[in-house]
Amino acid sequence: MTERIYTLQGVRNFRDFGGYASRHGGQVKRGRLFRSGHYAEATEEDLRALGALGIHLQADLRRPDERERNVARWSAPNTLTHDGGREHEA
Repeated sequence: MTERIYTLQGVRNFRDFGGYASRHGGQVKRGRLFRSGHYAEATEEDLRALGALGIHLQADLRRPDERERNVARWSAPNTLTHDGGREHEA
């Protein structure tokens, strides 16, 4: 897949940031930085395609309630999450 937009059946808006200009005059390398919607509806074929990309770090920027509603069927070996700007309760 060399296109910027990847066609996955159950994952919306999966795209490669590669090729965009950086603020230092270079370009983002293809196959290094991706963005997408959630993976709750990822198909088996989608899971194979995601695995083939070799993604090692994922930042899940959804709120906890969004993660609970749409449980991911795929995640990278390392996943960072955030709480939507709320303080963690003790």
